[in-house]
Amino acid sequence: MTYFWFSHYILFLIIAITTATGNVGLRTQQGIIYGRQTQHSIEYLGIQYAKVARWKPPMDLASKMFPNFSLQATSFGPCCPQPKTDTYIPDQDEQCLYLNIY
Repeated sequence: MTYFWFSHYILFLIIAITTATGNVGLRTQQGIIYGRQTQHSIEYLGIQYAKVARWKPPMDLASKMFPNFSLQATSFGPCCPQPKTDTYIPDQDEQCLYLNIY
């Protein structure tokens, strides 16, 4: 009977560990950036590094990017506007200054 419960406990741990390895965090001065881990790399996607503020003084993005001292960087940001073509481009926006770190 002990072997039965022990094997279930080990199985539960294996499932918990394999499902929990998807997110990884990186501590910075502004807060924690949460990325995602794939089979071959760790990715931090869609980190905005500047804002297009035409004819206005530069602004600090840290307070807006890290409202709870954390940032979810698990998906791509929008791309810059492109001429209309037959190729599908998902999200386009003038605010397109994003970093993707691998």
